[in-house]
Amino acid sequence: MLSEEVLDALVARLYLPIYKFCLQYVREEDAAKELTQETFLTLVEKAPRLTDDSLDAWLYATAHRKIQNYFKKNKRHPVVSLDAMDEQLADRLLLKLESRCFGDCFDVYHKALIRHLSKSEAQLYWEIFRLGKTPEALAEELGVRPGTLRTRITRLKKKVIRIIEEDLPVPEK
Repeated sequence: MLSEEVLDALVARLYLPIYKFCLQYVREEDAAKELTQETFLTLVEKAPRLTDDSLDAWLYATAHRKIQNYFKKNKRHPVVSLDAMDEQLADRLLLKLESRCFGDCFDVYHKALIRHLSKSEAQLYWEIFRLGKTPEALAEELGVRPGTLRTRITRLKKKVIRIIEEDLPVPEK
């Protein structure tokens, strides 16, 4: 069970990052605010059943589900945001997806990419590039030094670029 202090600290620390996460998908401030509010309301509703373990990941996963439901309800596809990615990686990914294969197809592409990575690389890729966590926050969460994590991210970017250029076919629309 989460204490009121833990809930307050979560809201203070993660409200803006969750809002930015929602905004990068929906590209509408009002919708992003609404999705963020819904995410934190769900947190408050489920607080009696939650523990302190992995609350950050739980919030991002909940926000992601809210975003998916938003697109289903409004019969729209998400706008792909590559803001969190390295510019070189983003350019290569976009070139690979020149067929304008976005929305659900883009998620299929990410899943195919993740299958080429080790379990730890896939987790790092997901946390940084799909959930939009900062290297500093993730380093703290994983209990490693930020410099160590930045090195891992740099190696991961190089591997992802190689996979994109050499191994990964563009999925069908």
